[in-house]
Amino acid sequence: MKRGDRAFLGVAAFLAAGALAYCSVMWFGIAVPRYYPSAGMWKWTMDPGVPSQGWFAAQAFALAVGALAGGVVAWASGRGDGGALGAGRVRAVSVATVLVLAGCLGYLMWHEFVKWGVF
Repeated sequence: MKRGDRAFLGVAAFLAAGALAYCSVMWFGIAVPRYYPSAGMWKWTMDPGVPSQGWFAAQAFALAVGALAGGVVAWASGRGDGGALGAGRVRAVSVATVLVLAGCLGYLMWHEFVKWGVF
């Protein structure tokens, strides 16, 4: 497979896996460290009624999962003589990646709007 095709597949896997990993923190209640700015400290637990920021650790988790997935896909697609990606496969991978990103973004907006009483 051509180097550009491998890079394309790796980036698509990075984006989709990163978005799904970020959402999975909320879906499955994955414990990530939270920063408490009023106390200036990090904790693994969530103290009710105290403002905290879990975004930093959720982003790091998503980036790590995305990088791992993208690297594995780019490496695996370089094995063998798979040939070049055809236009149909490029389109299918692109559409699937955009659908995953749009679905995750929609879920994140719904989650935050419900959490903060917008809906």
